[in-house]
Amino acid sequence: MCIFFVTLIDLPRQAFEKLISMPAYGGKYYSLTPDHPNKISDETYVELVKEHIMFKDMSADSYLVDAGIANVRNYARTPVIE
Repeated sequence: MCIFFVTLIDLPRQAFEKLISMPAYGGKYYSLTPDHPNKISDETYVELVKEHIMFKDMSADSYLVDAGIANVRNYARTPVIE
């Protein structure tokens, strides 16, 4: 089970590394997952939220808290920036 989980984590990272290295695609990959090699810095996160590129912290939105979905972590909702 752990090997399967690690593979699912590594495959997207490997795919993005390959695409980013290609001049036709380029860009950057930011991860929200703790301890991920491409973990986004707090400063970059705030800037991308202000630019409406990155998803905001759901726990800071009272409507999402009241709806009971603010505690759901969205590690998979990670943008690729060109």
